Amino acid sequence: MLLNVCCCLLLGCATAAALLAARQPLFNLMRLQPAVAEQAAPLWTLVAAAMPAVLPNLALCGALQGLRRIGLAAALEALQAACEAGGLYAVLRGWLLGSMPVLQALGILKLAAAAAYFAGGLLAVAWLAPDGLLSSSGNDGSGSGREAGDRRGSTTAVPRDAEAAAPLLAEWRQEDGGSAVVEQHPAAQGAAQRLYRELAAALHWRHLGCMLRDGGNVTVRAVVVQGSTFLVSMAAARLGQSPLTAHQIANQLWVLPSHLIAGLQTAGIVLGGRLAAEAGGRSCEAHSHWRLLARRLLATATAGGLAVAVGYLAARDRLIATFTHDAAVAGQLATATAAGLTVWHLLCLLCLIFAPTMVLTGLIYARGMFAYMRSLQLAGFALVLCPALWAATRIGSLPALWLAKLAWYVFMLLAEAAGVASAW
Repeated sequence: MLLNVCCCLLLGCATAAALLAARQPLFNLMRLQPAVAEQAAPLWTLVAAAMPAVLPNLALCGALQGLRRIGLAAALEALQAACEAGGLYAVLRGWLLGSMPVLQALGILKLAAAAAYFAGGLLAVAWLAPDGLLSSSGNDGSGSGREAGDRRGSTTAVPRDAEAAAPLLAEWRQEDGGSAVVEQHPAAQGAAQRLYRELAAALHWRHLGCMLRDGGNVTVRAVVVQGSTFLVSMAAARLGQSPLTAHQIANQLWVLPSHLIAGLQTAGIVLGGRLAAEAGGRSCEAHSHWRLLARRLLATATAGGLAVAVGYLAARDRLIATFTHDAAVAGQLATATAAGLTVWHLLCLLCLIFAPTMVLTGLIYARGMFAYMRSLQLAGFALVLCPALWAATRIGSLPALWLAKLAWYVFMLLAEAAGVASAW
């Protein structure tokens, strides 16, 4: 666990350095006006500064899931979302950081929320992890402990590294009715041996290369997602203060339900990963269960996204009045495109699409298809979002920007669905 967190911390620092180095070239490419660039520069710096906390947060969330504290992981994410939403409301009302520009205040909020999640997650993992599981000690990776046990003819000998995972195996034994089950049944003994070997392998430093490769793929995806969000915000900033404020309100309302769907994504990663491992052993039953899990999670996420979309449509005027009393900002949210779609309509469509997309992402990660997800994100960014965003800036309206964002996520939904279907 400590290795995962440290690797993500290093990747986060490298990502922050890359973002800071690319700031001015990207600003020049976007041809931002000096006044807008002056406001955007602090936000860019704050977003980059949050990366060393954002990426380790992914590792901490995964560690809590591995420790079977899924509820705690979901609670931390929900608390982070609530803090960001509440902070946005306070900033827009002028109650918090009122003397700062809006973009800079929002950057501080995101940085503070990421840092708080990192601190809380680190404390939770340190408190809940069994002794020895935070570090790898003992065996040098040669497997001599297991070989010695095999020479003695023992059926219960395990590598020394696996001793750190003994509390997890003890918990597994209790769930199966006690250690006597493991001792009395050869099949249970084999399962115990496999569990020990898998846990011991995860503790070896020799797997650093594979971990860095997968972590790098996840990092590239995270950078693309964060970068796309920033680019859309910068395009909105070029439209003026009212469109930018309306964009931030709609963006926060779009992000908020994603933290609720994150629980389904977590279930897809954890349960889907277990079933995928069993399916790798040519288990027809595991294949069937994996398909059933995917269908149920997608159906639940789609129903949740639909409920959020309908709720937003029904409470549109009340929600807009909650965030702003500025008629210009409210008008931006109600401005229609040539097709009659407003930013609010596009927000509701994105909520509907994004929910199953999150679940599909979790299922793809459960299959270990990290490189596929990286390539997919890069392709969508280069082939869909960037051209659509360029066309939207030519049109010069906020609904056009959200239409570009919608096109990107439609592409991601279809491409991720194809990836999951191929994994079936």
